[in-house]
Amino acid sequence: MVFSATGLANEPLFDLKIVAEQPEISLSGGSVVQADSDLRLLETADIIIVPAWNDFDEKPTAALQTALQQANARGAMLVGLCLGTYALAYSGLLDGKRAATHWMSEADFHQRFPQVRLDLNALYVQQGNLMTSAGTAAGLDCCLAIVREIYGVKTSQGY
Repeated sequence: MVFSATGLANEPLFDLKIVAEQPEISLSGGSVVQADSDLRLLETADIIIVPAWNDFDEKPTAALQTALQQANARGAMLVGLCLGTYALAYSGLLDGKRAATHWMSEADFHQRFPQVRLDLNALYVQQGNLMTSAGTAAGLDCCLAIVREIYGVKTSQGY
């Protein structure tokens, strides 16, 4: 996993936390993940990554939208991996900007968010502090780009 990698001093490059509105998150396939914190942690997070979004019709809660908007306003890096782009778009953060998401959701995304310029040729798109990626495999490229931006090319090439 890119964000659990260690640097030269064998120290983690990132302090990875799982944040959710509930203590447990049910994943497809029946797995359950424990959240490390509720949304309050987003008030101080430097990088916020939204993974795949399960249901296109399900908008993020008002609390999550507000947390994402406030994080954006203070300059935190916000990343929508694959269908996680939906959460950023529903929150209004991608209006007037280029974005990437999974190619299978192209028609649906265009219909829901005509104000977002979807770039289907990009593995990932960075617009200031906002990043979005195409399909699942492109998420790895997106995350490595974050490592490269923060720690440089040499560190990112080690993963």
